[in-house]
Amino acid sequence: MNEIERADHLLDLGRAPEAEQLARTALANDPTSADAFVVLARALRRQDRHREAVTVARSGLVQDPESRQLLLELVDSLTDLASDSNRVRARLRRVLAEEARECAWRLVTVEPNWWVSHYSMARALLAGDRPRVRDALARARIGVQLGPNEADTHNLVGLCLDNLNQHDAARASYQEALRLDPQHAMAMNNLATLDIGFFRLRNAAQGFGNAVALEPGEATLRENLRVLTTRLAMRLLAVSVVGALLLAILLGTEAPWWARALLGSGIVAGTGWFALRSRSYLPRGMTLSIGALNAAISWRERVWLMATVVALACLCAMAFAPRDIAIDAGMGMALIARMLLVAAIVAGLLRALTGLKRR
Repeated sequence: MNEIERADHLLDLGRAPEAEQLARTALANDPTSADAFVVLARALRRQDRHREAVTVARSGLVQDPESRQLLLELVDSLTDLASDSNRVRARLRRVLAEEARECAWRLVTVEPNWWVSHYSMARALLAGDRPRVRDALARARIGVQLGPNEADTHNLVGLCLDNLNQHDAARASYQEALRLDPQHAMAMNNLATLDIGFFRLRNAAQGFGNAVALEPGEATLRENLRVLTTRLAMRLLAVSVVGALLLAILLGTEAPWWARALLGSGIVAGTGWFALRSRSYLPRGMTLSIGALNAAISWRERVWLMATVVALACLCAMAFAPRDIAIDAGMGMALIARMLLVAAIVAGLLRALTGLKRR
């Protein structure tokens, strides 16, 4: 087995840094080797070093302009770079997305009967700030026709349908991808995101956990799994609000302190049980440090977490504090409930406006 074959094998094992070193050694021995350029670009892309992958793919095409594998690596690297909103500015993403589409069209022209050509074209059409989702869907469906047994094409069709709010059809495509390849991490991830949208949190957690186990180095999967914890926090918040309403009734009827304490003990115990049950949804061994969670979620999700913590504190005060303090804590819970109601109304209006815009 030569260096290029060993590097390719290491990529299959998920050992991209070692594959990179072997590919660089192969290039040093033969600077015109198109195969070495392909493996090196792929190894860099696996490490999210997309800019370097683009440079390597372009250099390889100078040596071998007819290499479809190098052209494919260039398209995929440009697409990945155009989709990286965290490290690439919007204007540059538009330029990169356009270049990716031009290169993808060239690949389709050269290899019109290769399902990978149409798959890469569909990915390029989805890249950037102005994705052409319907065009991508049409191209992905051509990929399905040419490669009906390829899980990647079905997953991409599902992604396009998901973006078009055709959730049932998207779910069917994701499930077909998993039927063809039960270890397809991205299909698991995408199906789990659908489940989160419908608050099927147990299914979502299982899907994200399985995806992370298959692709432990994939940052997106781990971020999605952490975001799931905020959905679980929303459930705790709902339980806290219901408990606060029951305690408010006791306060309003001037029930004795022991009645509040007894009910509060039951609510706290139930909330703790609910928290442990929600935690059991997450895969074993998953670390959820405050720093990692804070880095993975947005400001909206941070607000939900803060509201949950404050609500639990108010709930304990309503149950066990003297009557005057308990009433003040109840007012705090009322404020939180009002804030949540306003947030729900605004979110509904935004969803409606977004749907109108999409239509």
